[in-house]
Amino acid sequence: EARDAAMQAAKSSPRSSRPVLTPSIGCGFHAEKSEKASAGTLHLEPHAARVLSTESTCAEGSLMCWHRCMDQAEFDATDAQCAAQNLQVQCVNPRDQLWPGTHGDYFPACTNTTAQETPIPKFEEYPRDSTCAAGFDAFASTEGYASSIDLTGPCADGTSTGCLLARFMWNVVNGEIEAKLAFDGLFGWLAVGLENTGGGGYEGMNGAHVVMGLPGSARTYTSKLGLDVNGTEPSVAEHIIGGAGLSAFRHWHEPYTPSALSAAGYEATDCYTAMSFRASSIAGW
Repeated sequence: EARDAAMQAAKSSPRSSRPVLTPSIGCGFHAEKSEKASAGTLHLEPHAARVLSTESTCAEGSLMCWHRCMDQAEFDATDAQCAAQNLQVQCVNPRDQLWPGTHGDYFPACTNTTAQETPIPKFEEYPRDSTCAAGFDAFASTEGYASSIDLTGPCADGTSTGCLLARFMWNVVNGEIEAKLAFDGLFGWLAVGLENTGGGGYEGMNGAHVVMGLPGSARTYTSKLGLDVNGTEPSVAEHIIGGAGLSAFRHWHEPYTPSALSAAGYEATDCYTAMSFRASSIAGW
């Protein structure tokens, strides 16, 4: 019964006038209060319903993929489109590997792949040396900045919280913000920006305008091969994060133009990373 309820919730249409059902068993959703706050009703984000079942009971034209029924037409992977290419309709990740039934980035596609999912390759420098445990406070010095805030979170031991993970520093100079974000970790990606207060999912992340630092060029990024960290230089650019259902970086990797950054840079060591920029706005905001 729990499975059937969750399946029904996954197939309910958030784009229609019908209420979105809240499954009693599921994961990966962000609940938000309805307009009728007095009733205490919770609704799922439109893209959020996830069911813990691999049994497909989806309607015609949709495929059980990433724990929900996904519309094949949205991904150019209808039965007819795939059959015309002598391909199957399968649920895969951007690297054309089969969905293993876990959380991640998956979608219907026309493919005959039999490849099982493999871990995403780690940077050669990962994990960093144990000596990096001390020294971040000095790396993230606030000298030269009028304001700063420490960003804390889970500690490395996995059991406690409140540890310093990053530090954001800034000045306001002639109508521009001069900012630096220092991170206690290796250079994977760094981002800071303005949340989408107009209804963006994940607490304003969807549709947010950000400045992002990457260890390779965002312009040459592909969902299958990722960043070219050997053939391109690190980049700092403005981006607008995709809307509902488009959170994956492959949907919004192209930098925003025209850029409002009057200066931008990065610093990467064997232990820590920092991104700096100066701008009067972020991706038009």
